[in-house]
Amino acid sequence: MILLGLLMTFSGNAQSSDDDRKENAIPTVVDSLYREDQFYIGLSFNLINNEPADFTQNGFSGGLHLGFIRDMPLNKRRNKAIGVGLGFSTNTYNSNLFIGEDEDGNSIYSILDSDVDYKSNRLNTNLIEMPIQYRWRTSTATKYNFWRIYTGIKLGYIYYYKARFEQANNTVVQTSIPELNKLGTPQLLLWGMVVLTLLFNTI
Repeated sequence: MILLGLLMTFSGNAQSSDDDRKENAIPTVVDSLYREDQFYIGLSFNLINNEPADFTQNGFSGGLHLGFIRDMPLNKRRNKAIGVGLGFSTNTYNSNLFIGEDEDGNSIYSILDSDVDYKSNRLNTNLIEMPIQYRWRTSTATKYNFWRIYTGIKLGYIYYYKARFEQANNTVVQTSIPELNKLGTPQLLLWGMVVLTLLFNTI
């Protein structure tokens, strides 16, 4: 009887303690409007294809990308969604392609011979980007360890560009390049991009 009384007392105290903890616990609220909005930042290595004869890239031709993507779920479970965003990127292309203009304002494109001594020759571009993605994931509002597959395209518009050639006592800066394609549709695939449009219409 004494042992039974002790057990009943202990059980009653434990239940009371559990009730107190539950009463004082911070309630967990499950977000029924779960989304996976995303700020992104990335680095890229830029390669030019369909280049003219004797064209070579030299040095590091890279890009910096940053922006925000809004997640818009398509189903009740919210594991399928469309992502639409807005971003910015800046890119550099180092090569032996000289870009200038003649006295009449016409563009000049010339491959620099290997015996030409120069410090740098690069093209810089700044773009406004609009990524569009189809998103599939296994996450939920309470589960954060998950798989994700995001695929889509990233539209881009070049709003600023500058070609700069620099050698001893001579610098050429070109900010008017009519042949430059300002609209592009890079494809996002496994953290890489394949440019679907040429950088220049004709050279």
